[in-house]
Amino acid sequence: MSNLQSIRGKPHINQTLLSPVQLYLTDLEQFSYHWTIAEVVSQCLSTIPSRSQCIDIVQSGICKHLVGLTVIPDSTVGAILCVFSKLLDQVYVLNENTSRFLASLCYSLLYLVLTIEREDTEHMQKRDVLWNSCISILSTSLQILRVMLQTLQVNEASRDELPVLAQLLCLLMQHRQLQIHMKTSEFLVKQIIKDIMVLKSDEAQEQWLTDLHYNFNIYLATHSPGSGAVSTLY
Repeated sequence: MSNLQSIRGKPHINQTLLSPVQLYLTDLEQFSYHWTIAEVVSQCLSTIPSRSQCIDIVQSGICKHLVGLTVIPDSTVGAILCVFSKLLDQVYVLNENTSRFLASLCYSLLYLVLTIEREDTEHMQKRDVLWNSCISILSTSLQILRVMLQTLQVNEASRDELPVLAQLLCLLMQHRQLQIHMKTSEFLVKQIIKDIMVLKSDEAQEQWLTDLHYNFNIYLATHSPGSGAVSTLY
């Protein structure tokens, strides 16, 4: 893992400006092998009676060996989220370092999933399992979802990343498993969308921004009766 920290640039690194974690893209064979192990380990850990003690041990290991790394294999990130989604419940509160780390991993993976090119058939085959691991942990832990939303600094995003962020917000607002958590995080969602709109206010409205307006209005109408449309942000 230490050798990866000095690797920079494509084709091996997927990087987003909104997360401190860069993903090292493993080949499909290695990814599949790691994922199989992760599922077995997750299943074994989930059978331990003292779930909170098990999480404490895993959390301690994460903080000691992984928090602070800037380049992590996509298979490792997926495995970590898979394990925590099996162990966590709505009650357990992670420490700050772990919650921020998991939130960063989650956004990095979501960004990867949404930016994989269709021609890249090897990495395209990872999309479903990586997407599901992210949705699973976000639907399990409101804490991680809120930290992920809180740490998204829109003004640090590149012009190319803003449409990806908008697409991600649309998908999260639409996802049935996340409805309750997204409702309780409405203020954070509003703030992120407001920041995006401020950055794009002087430019011609692109289709992705129109889609964001549309989905946000539906989100407000569904979850916040009487709160009004996007214009109420101003």
